[in-house]
Amino acid sequence: MEYSGTPSVTLIIGCGLSCLALITLAVVYAALWRYIKSERSIILINFCLSIISSNILILVGQTQIQNKVRRILNNQMV
Repeated sequence: MEYSGTPSVTLIIGCGLSCLALITLAVVYAALWRYIKSERSIILINFCLSIISSNILILVGQTQIQNKVRRILNNQMV
């Protein structure tokens, strides 16, 4: 298995679709907020925002780890 410096395609697609669905849910809740305002809705929106931020952190962290490994491997070859 050869190492590449970018996150895997499945990781990008999975996190992207997850973020898209969660952002769609947040937009729908924002549009209908006066009709569905409740403590349960607030908890759901907070949960969605935390999952979106974790997906972004996973993508950013995966890229940084792979770049660090690439630098280490390049230094060992020199």
